[in-house]
Amino acid sequence: MLNIRLPEKLERQLEEEARRSDRSRSEVARDALAFYLRIHRRRRYIERLKQAAALLAEAEARALADEALPLDNEALAVAEAPSAFADGDKWWA
Repeated sequence: MLNIRLPEKLERQLEEEARRSDRSRSEVARDALAFYLRIHRRRRYIERLKQAAALLAEAEARALADEALPLDNEALAVAEAPSAFADGDKWWA
């Protein structure tokens, strides 16, 4: 059993909904509470799914970076290697 105090405005809304739907205030409150709990459970589930997806995306990005690292290092080595034209010769000459 649950007893709760409601602000006047909320109590009037509950009373109005009960009257409109031809149900008791307890039924309306039970349905509203069940709906609220279901929505929040879904939101927590979706948040956990988002977190898991972010971790997977992070792991995939890290794997791709690890895969590309040797090629990046090779390109850097080529770019930093002494040029055959370092003595001032022009390749177009």
